Amino acid sequence: MHRTLTFINNQFEGKLPEPHELDERDLTVKTAIEEAPSKIGSFLDKCEQKAALAGIIELARVGNQYLSEREPWHLIKTDRARTATTLYLATQLVRSIGILIAPFLPETAEQIHRQLNLDSRTERWWDAGQLDLKPGHLISKPNPLFHKVAVPKQS
Repeated sequence: MHRTLTFINNQFEGKLPEPHELDERDLTVKTAIEEAPSKIGSFLDKCEQKAALAGIIELARVGNQYLSEREPWHLIKTDRARTATTLYLATQLVRSIGILIAPFLPETAEQIHRQLNLDSRTERWWDAGQLDLKPGHLISKPNPLFHKVAVPKQS
């Protein structure tokens, strides 16, 4: 999340870029976003919280893998349109995770919404499957959600 929003702030003046034609890999990410509320919701309906949380983590992995494959920090030098599409989808994924994580980490979900410049009170579960952020949407200054914890070395 942090690297996506920071990149948008640095390269697109803090505004969600306009996506261009989606290729096969983009469509895979889009499908993962669209299917997430139903998939994760079915686990919650059966009181399978661990499986639901694993589904959210898997969605985050999809986003991390997507960014690692696309390397927008390099891609922007040769293909700004492809970079814009990548960041557009990555931001939609961040929004989706922000909605889906709320039952588990409500304060983290609220931080995600603030950084996306959204009101969490208007977001509903099924909204997580929609690509509702519009190009040009201004995001707030990103901050890391979590910080590394130093683990003392054992003697």
